[in-house]
Amino acid sequence: MLGMQLPTRLRHAGFGNLKSSQTFAVNVLGGLDHAGLLALALERRLGRPRGSFEVERVRFEYAPEAMRDVLGEKGRHSTQIDAVVWLREGARRIALVTEVKLTESAFGGCRGPTAKDNPPTRREVCTGHGDRRLSDCYLHHGQYQRRYLHHASAYARLGAALGNGGCPLRADGYQIARNLIVAAWLAGGLAPDEAPPPAGDAVDEAVFMVLSAAETPALHGQVLASLGPGPSVRLSALGARWLDAAKLVASVAAEPRARALTDWLALRYPPVFAP
Repeated sequence: MLGMQLPTRLRHAGFGNLKSSQTFAVNVLGGLDHAGLLALALERRLGRPRGSFEVERVRFEYAPEAMRDVLGEKGRHSTQIDAVVWLREGARRIALVTEVKLTESAFGGCRGPTAKDNPPTRREVCTGHGDRRLSDCYLHHGQYQRRYLHHASAYARLGAALGNGGCPLRADGYQIARNLIVAAWLAGGLAPDEAPPPAGDAVDEAVFMVLSAAETPALHGQVLASLGPGPSVRLSALGARWLDAAKLVASVAAEPRARALTDWLALRYPPVFAP
């Protein structure tokens, strides 16, 4: 199943290693899609009646040029969205903007508060209040030119939960903010003068999802753990939803088409998909 939906040019250096979240994304989401069971699995995990969803397409490492413009991700270290699933529910189109975690310990934070190339006068704005946050933002200046703080309204709940008066991008919030911004962008929720999504990518609703194993360390770090009991509650506080990979696959395990996939996943990821 490896690589069937991921061109070689988009593969990370560790692609093929079963500890890679990119490999995990392709095996789980790509595997369900290949088996024709992704729509049914999502219906069951998201509480929709059978037949509600039609999967239009799944894209891994999503990073169109317009998205890079919105985020200010123009350099060689520019980011991608792990996976986007486009669904149709009746006349409505929905995008699931998905961050995939397996062995990672965190969602990442801005290096601004500790970076040696960030002057002390600018480090102050990372942890304090004031009107200088955008003008002195480490990500906004120098080599990065990121525009995350331009879209702070898209991750307002993240700011309320993690900010504590300082910038939420510093406290394990960087990837969470990125995905919330992209979800808002696909659903037309950013400023009207921003570059629009490519033709066919815009939707009526976009939801930020985290697909992971239940024991993925990133879901149990100090910051997220402070938001409540369990991954679902913690991510909900940030405006996101959690997809437990094992339960997603188990929800369709009784379907005849699922046997080859469930056996394959159980063999390669026994801690996650143990029978």
